[in-house]
Amino acid sequence: MRPEEPRWRPNVSGPAPRPAARPAGAPPDPKGGPPRGPDHFVARRPVAGDVPHWLIAMSADRAAGRQHLPEEVHRRAREAEAAWIAGWLARLPATLTVPTGSDGSAARLGAWQTCVDALCAVAGVPIPRPHVVWQPAMGVHRGQYLFQVDGPLVQLRPTAAGSPQEWLATVAHETYHHAQHVLLVALYQGLPAWPAPFDMLAAYFRDARNVYRGEGPECPPAAHRQQALELGAWRFGRLVGERAAPGA
Repeated sequence: MRPEEPRWRPNVSGPAPRPAARPAGAPPDPKGGPPRGPDHFVARRPVAGDVPHWLIAMSADRAAGRQHLPEEVHRRAREAEAAWIAGWLARLPATLTVPTGSDGSAARLGAWQTCVDALCAVAGVPIPRPHVVWQPAMGVHRGQYLFQVDGPLVQLRPTAAGSPQEWLATVAHETYHHAQHVLLVALYQGLPAWPAPFDMLAAYFRDARNVYRGEGPECPPAAHRQQALELGAWRFGRLVGERAAPGA
């Protein structure tokens, strides 16, 4: 099934997949440990009324694996992305207080929402906040970004293991995926062009989404992390995670 079909629902039932061992010397996985499924860049609930033209265009591009930009522009976009991340990090505090514990309380969830809001506020371009929700049925993952037409979500599994640094890395990683989607969706919606270099980044992320593959037998973890949509998210997540200061 195509990952952006509006009537597709993620499978959150049944036994959780058995985690695979991490290779010796590999860095911690801020997602919560392999194996990882694909980030669910989908509309989880049916779209009310007529399906918008921009969503149809997204679906058609994804189905065709369409690439709108030449490789030279992709190269320049990767450089612009690195500069964006560096500027974003420079606008963040040296330390970020993050909640600890393994409960699914409203207070802990609210603290993560505040963290995501703070990340979005200094992105360097207007990024509306996604909603942060608990998703206990997520299985082995610590976090996952869910694109929905009626409101994107950063989903977190409250009982997942992880240090404050790993938790913050996960939340920052998923927030970065949200920022990518804000840029590319506006492009499909025909909204006024983003200022440079975000116009180029929006087109780059559009191309990256069209060929994105979920982790699995044909896309092992090492290959999955090298995809254009993942490289920046992993870098941003790791660097933000290093600023974690445990809270109450």
